[in-house]
Amino acid sequence: MQSGLTACWITFGSQASLVVWKRQQRLFWAKVPVSDTGQVVDTIGCGDAASAGFIYAYSRLQSPIMAVVMGNLLGSVKASLYDAKGFPTRLEAQDMLYRHYRSYFHNLLDEFLSQQHVIVHEIKEGDRDENFMYSPNGSSYDHGSGHESHSHR
Repeated sequence: MQSGLTACWITFGSQASLVVWKRQQRLFWAKVPVSDTGQVVDTIGCGDAASAGFIYAYSRLQSPIMAVVMGNLLGSVKASLYDAKGFPTRLEAQDMLYRHYRSYFHNLLDEFLSQQHVIVHEIKEGDRDENFMYSPNGSSYDHGSGHESHSHR
């Protein structure tokens, strides 16, 4: 990230994805779930489809989380197909995003608005294992302990 990279996406196959991004000289990360779009029949080309979804969404929206969601979705869709035939149109993909990630985004928004949990983790320079999460009111929370650190940004 120090060399100018603004986002990094790490996939864990059918497990989940991790996205790290830089904004205003700060690093953040979030875990994004993988959607189940059907029975896995062929994994050849899943990485290509996922990468295409990520690049397309990131270039249009500049949102790392949305880019990962699109990448995860298209990678999952490809796994349920024997080839590229039957790949969803843009409108079908939007509908699939709504169906498969609606609860993910709904939970993120609920947690953000209720301040029960916080969405994004910050990577503190020099502390590999330390990260903090921020609530909408600017309070930071130590990840894992659940105690407010009383730091306001």
